[in-house]
Amino acid sequence: MNWAFNHSINDCVGLSNLMRTPDFVNFQIDFYVGSVWGPFSRDGNSFVGGGLNKAVSNSVGTSASIGGGWLNQVTVSPGDTNNFVSGYAGSGTVSYAGLGGGIVISSSGATATVVGFGAGKTAGNTNNAGNINGGYTIDQGYSGIAW
Repeated sequence: MNWAFNHSINDCVGLSNLMRTPDFVNFQIDFYVGSVWGPFSRDGNSFVGGGLNKAVSNSVGTSASIGGGWLNQVTVSPGDTNNFVSGYAGSGTVSYAGLGGGIVISSSGATATVVGFGAGKTAGNTNNAGNINGGYTIDQGYSGIAW
């Protein structure tokens, strides 16, 4: 119901294709070269995933981040986000002063743009400019959190 309500408001004011809330929200923790994450989709599904992470310039550290992602398509139908988030994916991000953004590509070839913020600590107090990661995400089913 929340998803339909959100879209009906956007449709009434003509913003449905120009502006929309994120298609998914992701919580991620990186430790050295490993990552675990937990996305939630606008359709109300929760996911859990993990994989490999290469921070640039220094992989020796830990970080935590939260971000929102938008599928790079004009319209998003119910189920599109769940299909995108499930399975294998890879990403590349850049960051500055805790804010960042990047691109995610799924095993289907679809892409999403992500923005978010995070914090971390690296050995030698170096500042990482971004990261490259990849892994696998499993759909945990309907969480009851939808928008």
